[in-house]
Amino acid sequence: MNWGKGWPRFATWKPARRRKSDFRRCKSTSPGTGSWVMTVAETHIPMAMVVGANHRSSSMSIRDRLFVEDDQVPGVLEKLRAAGIGEAMVLSTCDRVEIQAVHDDPEDAAKRIITIFAEHAELKAEDLDGQTYTLTGDEAVRQIFRVAASLDSLVVGEPQVLGQVKSCHRMAADAGMTGTGLEAILQAAYTASKRARNETKIGERPVSIAAASARLAQDLHGDLKKRSGLLIGTGEMGELVAGAMIEEGLGDLSVVHTTAARAEALARELNCHVGDFNDLGRLLDDADIVLTALGSRRHVVTSDMMQVAIHRRRRRPVFLVDTSLPGDIDPAIN
Repeated sequence: MNWGKGWPRFATWKPARRRKSDFRRCKSTSPGTGSWVMTVAETHIPMAMVVGANHRSSSMSIRDRLFVEDDQVPGVLEKLRAAGIGEAMVLSTCDRVEIQAVHDDPEDAAKRIITIFAEHAELKAEDLDGQTYTLTGDEAVRQIFRVAASLDSLVVGEPQVLGQVKSCHRMAADAGMTGTGLEAILQAAYTASKRARNETKIGERPVSIAAASARLAQDLHGDLKKRSGLLIGTGEMGELVAGAMIEEGLGDLSVVHTTAARAEALARELNCHVGDFNDLGRLLDDADIVLTALGSRRHVVTSDMMQVAIHRRRRRPVFLVDTSLPGDIDPAIN
């Protein structure tokens, strides 16, 4: 494997599976000899690979179908193992679903992974055409590093993703799916991520935005312990702002999503309540703070909805924070 200048070298690299090399005979070029020598015509070397769908490559509806809940991860890992992919990790977050792996035939392995994705999402493999990406070799390693360092996030520098990567790494290790190659890449990615956070200002902006949002909410509502919040969607920035509100003492928070499982997963992380997306109108009536992080490319909270909610709230103010691009909140709302 060509790691490029600066990449760590792995002296103990052992392929998870070897294939027979194809040999051909060729005449020796040494003068005065008619001997034959064996040369390697083709070898299969384990190579890093990433197959996935993220906020740039796919629609939210496709990512919702591909999303792998924690209790589903062991089953997906077992399917990968049965497909001959013995060194892999399932990374499933609000903005991406990826299989990060090492394999000696990445082109063939990618086809098998797409099939597994399609089965999990209850789609046909062709439905994923143009919605996923496949990276191999150096490009795959760069992607693994970028994800761990939060350079691939919708909000660059958000701090949650590294913890998510490590959690998914542990699940893969528990399933016996991390070999020497993948382990070495991930450990190097963690080191690079730590350096990026310690030696640059990458993490300052998202944290400052979340903190500023919490301060503005306090300026409007005073003590947040007496206030209720509503988080619509599970995007990374929305989660970060919600976390800042909770740290400042927000009394109650509910999470809703068009896919209930996504809301339930985030509610467990934030230790808060789950709401019914179909009951959004009533939830808006009760919310003093509304955060949106759905990214559905349409206005989920419209001007008409907020006029009704404000009337029912007897003109009590609502603090709204839209963290999505494009926005979830109708800009006509004042």
